[in-house]
Amino acid sequence: MTRPLPRGRALVAGLLLILFTCLIAPNTAIAATPAPSDGPVYPEATEPSAEDDEGSVLLPTISAQEGNTYLAVTEAAQPLVDNQAILDAVREAMGESNAKLLIGVDKKPNSLKGAGQLVRGMLLFSDTSYLALADDWLENGKTLGYVADGWIVIGVMLPEETGGTVEVAVDAGRDVKGNREQLVSSGVIAFAAGDYTEGINQVALTALDDLEAPADRTWMMYTALGVLGALILAVAVRAVSLSLRRKATAAAQHRQKRASELSHELADSLKSLRIMTLAEPVGQLAEQARGALGDAITSYLQTVQEPDSTSPTASAGAQPEVSGAQLERLERNTEQAQLLTRGLKEFNSLGNLRGELPRLISAHRKKLNEVAGLLEIPGAGELACEPELRRILVVHTLALEKAGPEDLDELWKLWRELHEVTHRALQQAAAARVKVPAQLRESLNAAADTDVFAQIEAALAAPTGVRA
Repeated sequence: MTRPLPRGRALVAGLLLILFTCLIAPNTAIAATPAPSDGPVYPEATEPSAEDDEGSVLLPTISAQEGNTYLAVTEAAQPLVDNQAILDAVREAMGESNAKLLIGVDKKPNSLKGAGQLVRGMLLFSDTSYLALADDWLENGKTLGYVADGWIVIGVMLPEETGGTVEVAVDAGRDVKGNREQLVSSGVIAFAAGDYTEGINQVALTALDDLEAPADRTWMMYTALGVLGALILAVAVRAVSLSLRRKATAAAQHRQKRASELSHELADSLKSLRIMTLAEPVGQLAEQARGALGDAITSYLQTVQEPDSTSPTASAGAQPEVSGAQLERLERNTEQAQLLTRGLKEFNSLGNLRGELPRLISAHRKKLNEVAGLLEIPGAGELACEPELRRILVVHTLALEKAGPEDLDELWKLWRELHEVTHRALQQAAAARVKVPAQLRESLNAAADTDVFAQIEAALAAPTGVRA
């Protein structure tokens, strides 16, 4: 395709072409007949005549492209060349070269003064200028050249009639080195025979053989940056991996240590549950509590797995993997075993009361005195359970005064009620920020802790009750 310039700009374009023709320091130029070896590469420009400014300046635009090969052919020259044949001919040579190739083809008559102005026009005025024009052409073009690094630009001016002289101009980037002498004679025979496609092929192949462009180091820079980035990423990933591994190792060691401690505690509790026996109950309530506690202990011992010397947690030299789920199950089993053991001990200490009725009554009265002391603390009168505490003081005191061995069931019930209400009173006092003396609080808490049967029943009823 061609691109005509508006007539109003034709004079300016023509003058610029003449100016650049005068500034050309050609590298290589050949015609259908060999030129003297010491002659200029570009054909020498002649002074323009008045008729030169009358027409439009036609410059070729990109008509075919493959890889780093760009072909620009005018409409006038297009019927005389085969674009695809040229691309096919230079494909292999381009694969072995580091250069980028721009070939422009035009046909006389036109407003250009030969192939040299065709090259310069493609560099400065055509849409091909963005490809091969050096970035600093305005500052250094006159002295260092206009072609960008790595580029070879070939201009071919076909004759008006077959058999006429074909002008060829070749310019290359500042970093392109090589012998340009053979370019003078390449393609001469094919051009003379009218085979312009073959002639262009021979010029292009000779240029690619004799001119050497340095390797494009841009990809090397990106490759180096990519490798550096990969190394940085690998170091970061390894650092994170080591950190996570250290944390995982520390967590595993903590689980292992805790599992070993729990295993010993569980073994001790299981031993106590198997050795100790429940005392004979006195009274109906005591008998019910003994039955519930006995059933819980029996069920637990049948389902829980006891640690032994072959267990990973039992060997100090082993480094077992203890998961969070395993540790949680072990903690639950140990807690249940300790609760049952405590319940068994408390039942045995409180269950056989027939011969110890005076001690039970004395202990009960002591706790009632402590409740009375609690009610005297400033702020205790505002507790929600304050009326119930006062009722207990009256009812329990009267019951203890007339209690006998036949009243053990009733005393058992009162004892448990006292524990329950006392525990609730301490919770309300803490929430209301009532200052209970430490000694009194510890004594009342001890009274509440002796009633473990409710805790046992709650644990048995919970979803996470006694399980192996």
